[in-house]
Amino acid sequence: MKNVAYTASRQDVELVLATHLHQPPFMDSSARPFNFHVHLLRHQNRRQPGHKGFGFLTLPTKEIGTLFLSLYSGGRRAIIVHGRIINFSPSNQPHGRVEIVERITSLPYVNPVELQETSLRHGLSEEVASQLVAIQTLQFGWDCRDQVVSIESEASPTSCTLGFDDERRQFRLQYFHGNDRYIVAIRLSQIDSLGLHFYRRREHVILFYLFSPPIFEVERNAPSSAHHGGCPSDTLEGQMARLGLGDSIPNSSGTPLRQQISFLPIPSNHQLVAPFASLVVRLVCQSARDFNKFRDLAKRSDFQHFSPNEITIERRRLFSPEALQEYERWLRSLPWSVAFQVEAIVRRRSVDVREMLSLLPRIKQLITSRGKEKVGLMLRDFATKVASLYTSEDEADFGPDAVNRCFDQAVLNFNAQPPRRSVDPTNGSLCDVYHATVTPTTIYLLGPFPERSNRVIRGYPREAQESFLRVTFADEESLQYRFDREVDSRAYIKARIGPILLDGLWLARRKFEFLAYSQSALKEHTVW
Repeated sequence: MKNVAYTASRQDVELVLATHLHQPPFMDSSARPFNFHVHLLRHQNRRQPGHKGFGFLTLPTKEIGTLFLSLYSGGRRAIIVHGRIINFSPSNQPHGRVEIVERITSLPYVNPVELQETSLRHGLSEEVASQLVAIQTLQFGWDCRDQVVSIESEASPTSCTLGFDDERRQFRLQYFHGNDRYIVAIRLSQIDSLGLHFYRRREHVILFYLFSPPIFEVERNAPSSAHHGGCPSDTLEGQMARLGLGDSIPNSSGTPLRQQISFLPIPSNHQLVAPFASLVVRLVCQSARDFNKFRDLAKRSDFQHFSPNEITIERRRLFSPEALQEYERWLRSLPWSVAFQVEAIVRRRSVDVREMLSLLPRIKQLITSRGKEKVGLMLRDFATKVASLYTSEDEADFGPDAVNRCFDQAVLNFNAQPPRRSVDPTNGSLCDVYHATVTPTTIYLLGPFPERSNRVIRGYPREAQESFLRVTFADEESLQYRFDREVDSRAYIKARIGPILLDGLWLARRKFEFLAYSQSALKEHTVW
């Protein structure tokens, strides 16, 4: 479907289509209306409301589809919604999505107006000062290019509730696992868009699209778990103090404190998935009443715009243990300068692991023909281009071959550019430096960038230049740590930063060990 009026909602399109489909020649007037599905593609920039003016209509049988196209494609007859004629043509997916076809052939047709009224009858008319919304399922997903959300980790914990903390300006989901209470906190400033829809007439869904991962916290029931205690070694205590972290750690008040953690104890591989698939949080409410309770809660938090578009979900296992293991084997076989750029692209969440696996054989061939230095530079160009696909409004950029086409274009563009050289470390005090930023959930990689050298680096052979890494410890969005008096920051630093300083940092199957720090970098919590 093309040329759909931007002011028309999916419900508007469905109502008009029903007046055409639920009569001869598609069906006898006495027969029960058949079901169909309308999907209007949203803008890649989710802050822009509405849809892109085109989408897909799925009909229950090929015969109905063929008859429909014979009547309504090519200007024979017109379907007009909000003053614009919708143009219909065959899809490049002739069999449609399997789950949508199964749904419309197994479920009866329900008028969308009646469906909305049924949902609203469960709404809440009274004002509630502090409500908790009962949540049935917590899911973390990946926003695929074809606008499907792939569920990569999920759980149905007991006593799971969602509320809003007005003081912190956060939505806070909490549930119990064993004797501990786990919290997923989402600040209003983190939310790219918020969707509310009734999925397949079975699930009342709250869908958060985020700019940065949520905050994961745990509140231990046992008092000893929250005790501050001493550092595991004097070396770590001294290093944390020199990094400027020790002075910011709140003193113990004698009460149990929450601890920030990097992942949740979800059996479906959340520890593996969290560094990659944390920007889509999907919650299934226990009831329509809870769903409408959240709507009221969100409005009171000054969040007014909700997307009603139904987002299809699948379980594509893009970050399954098998896929991640294969990906790591490839990284180990690549030269470091190339492996760093590959890992940077994946860590930036520009591609999923399976998309990168499809490119790695071609990357390895390019290394053989062009050399590791040129391939590393080309991948930096590709990283910029592939990241922009998610904000593109071009229909071709959300197709299944979008990443491969982008890679081909990056190779062509790089070949047309004049040769570039990296900077050699010399007494002129310049060298190329690789950067890593360690956040609570992941590690972001940037560079290499030309920077001023120092006597420590110049003390090593020139060929060892790419063996150095500048590591910054930061909060999400690469911001400096913002310590909360109610959070045991010392415990977080021991768990997240301590092992890196003491045991080393693993990146692309390479181990980096703590070397030194400079006085100028202390305020930025940065080390070599």
